[in-house]
Amino acid sequence: MSEPRYPYSHRRNLAAVADAPALQAEEVSAEYDGNPALGGVSLRVEVGSCVALVGPNGAGKSSLLKAAAGLLPLRAGRILVYGLPVGACHHRVAYLPQRSEVDWQFPLSVRRLVLTGRYPHLGWLRRPASTDREIAERTIERLGLGTVADRQIGQLSGGQQQRALLARALAQDADLLLLDEPLNAVDVETRGAVAELLAELRRRGKTVLLATHDIGGQEATFDSALFLKDGRQARPEEIHLGHVH
Repeated sequence: MSEPRYPYSHRRNLAAVADAPALQAEEVSAEYDGNPALGGVSLRVEVGSCVALVGPNGAGKSSLLKAAAGLLPLRAGRILVYGLPVGACHHRVAYLPQRSEVDWQFPLSVRRLVLTGRYPHLGWLRRPASTDREIAERTIERLGLGTVADRQIGQLSGGQQQRALLARALAQDADLLLLDEPLNAVDVETRGAVAELLAELRRRGKTVLLATHDIGGQEATFDSALFLKDGRQARPEEIHLGHVH
């Protein structure tokens, strides 16, 4: 993982279009490593809602989140974020990758990782201010990472690593959070932290698009769900899913 992973600061941040949804995907198609990843997917995520992307591995969930974050170019269709093209308001969007995509051997402490969540609000050559550091510290404590804040990120348990990524996303104070499998292969404590975080974000009027293998038992957490299979929209009964452990 390079630092910062997402170089937002060179982009121009525009005001959201009035009454636009937080995210709108229209007949989106994309490729990943030369292979089809999405085929004609459409989705509308209203401001303040919590929407699940549900499907097995390879269904296209991660590809759709990466496209919305500006990390995967589209072959066809378009994605609008608050009525604007992807990249026009990156400071309002926080992306949490799957834990397996992060280089945990990178020489970075938990504290510094979380502080990078403030980078979208900084311009060129600006260092984090005391306010940014205070936000990062509060978020570290909020996710129960205070005792490991100075550890190198590779020294954390899997659950702690997931919470560190959540802390990074939360520290950004974005309006739209794109969360890729935050419930996958984590301990009970971390699953509880994710559930509490989602409830908190809903109370604050934030918008969440979360990828998961299964929403079994969590239906009340989400306003709606988009089911994906082989990069295309599917009906729930077309997908055989096991519960996330």
